[in-house]
Amino acid sequence: MQKLMKLGLVAIMATALLAVVSCAGGAGVKKDTGEKLGPEMVKDGNFPDGCIKNYSIYNALSAAIEKEVGGKWTFQQAMPAKGSFEIKDGVFKLLVESPGNDNWQIQLVQFPMPLKFGKKYKMSFDAKADKPRKIVFKVGKIGGDWLAYSGLKVFDITTEWQTISFVFKSIGADDKARVEFNISQDPNSVYLRNVSLREVLE
Repeated sequence: MQKLMKLGLVAIMATALLAVVSCAGGAGVKKDTGEKLGPEMVKDGNFPDGCIKNYSIYNALSAAIEKEVGGKWTFQQAMPAKGSFEIKDGVFKLLVESPGNDNWQIQLVQFPMPLKFGKKYKMSFDAKADKPRKIVFKVGKIGGDWLAYSGLKVFDITTEWQTISFVFKSIGADDKARVEFNISQDPNSVYLRNVSLREVLE
């Protein structure tokens, strides 16, 4: 009888230990959201060295621009804003020299992002800043009315890394839409990594 009691106690302790280990191990595991996603649309979203080109801001898309920077990250700025950037260990860092007076005067952009009208897309990226500040983001049209197919998103960035993730339904169809980080109008540096855009498959 005592032997059976001891065996029962051992079994209970083992079960309890297993539960503790399972809870501890699961703390850092992301839950499956159940979303089925299409192929990655952003190139070099982990910012390898040399992936960003300084380029002047353009007001429309030409064949020459598409040939030169299509499928690449470009860093663009317009007076009175002024800044520079560096890449280290897969992180883009914006250094602001003059914040300018509008959020689009310093931009990090990439096209083409082919969007279908009414389709859902999941956008995500990691961001932080030297001091709390805002950044403005959109997936939008190049030129014309600069329509924000994703809606214009304003995010509060803190000094700690945070993953910003959201799903939007495109309000337009465009084979050459552009991912656009608008990061002027504030003197504090911004850090970005792990940029991703994928269609939500339904």
